[in-house]
Amino acid sequence: MPEGHKIHRLAKDLNQRFKSTRIDAESPQGRFSKGATLINSSVVTSAQAWGKHLTIQTSKDWFVHIHLGLYGRFKFSSAPGAKAGETVRLRLRNNHSVFDLTGPSCCELLGLKELQELHERLGPDPIRPSASSEDVWRKIRNSKVPIGKILLEQRKISGVGNIYRAEALFATQINPNRQAKELEEKDFERLWDWLVTYMRLGVSRNRITTSIDSTQETMIYAQEECPQCQRQVDKWDLGGRSMYACLHCQK
Repeated sequence: MPEGHKIHRLAKDLNQRFKSTRIDAESPQGRFSKGATLINSSVVTSAQAWGKHLTIQTSKDWFVHIHLGLYGRFKFSSAPGAKAGETVRLRLRNNHSVFDLTGPSCCELLGLKELQELHERLGPDPIRPSASSEDVWRKIRNSKVPIGKILLEQRKISGVGNIYRAEALFATQINPNRQAKELEEKDFERLWDWLVTYMRLGVSRNRITTSIDSTQETMIYAQEECPQCQRQVDKWDLGGRSMYACLHCQK
């Protein structure tokens, strides 16, 4: 499943290609035909990301809400584009570009009230400038849930996926099994600051990265050996996903 940086990059690319332009919308697959009809011939106002959720606002006061899930894929091409395949859930087209969406877990139309309700269910997103670490800290500071599990709970903090949680906890030397209430606020602030820095860098580079100065993608995730102590990396299930950490280095 794509992590938050990928959705923010998708929003950025959609804005570059479609913002302030009139679109033709269709659903070759048929599962979004009603929604496509409602937004057809409208103007794209903006595309925005919040965590792993993408919304495309149109001049007809509708918001296309997309969550890629495990199998969602998208593709950009130059207009007019090849004939859309039968699996394309949504195709958007203007005079210059074509956007094809296939296999999302969610593709629906929302009104403003429904969009607000969606955002209220989501935790702060480190990539969004308005996000605050204090809002997250207030939710988790008394929690007995391991911090490694909390990082995947989108109602607490949005956009962090399996790779970013492993990398952030390793970079800040925090044991994923530590209960959130055992952390000091300064520990969480270091964790949040790392996520803000590297998830935003992921948007600009269009890939996960854990180094400002190099192309290094991961330090601990899916690795066999800890880069610091050279011991074998620990791997176990945490929050329904494989957790990677060095329990010797991370306290």
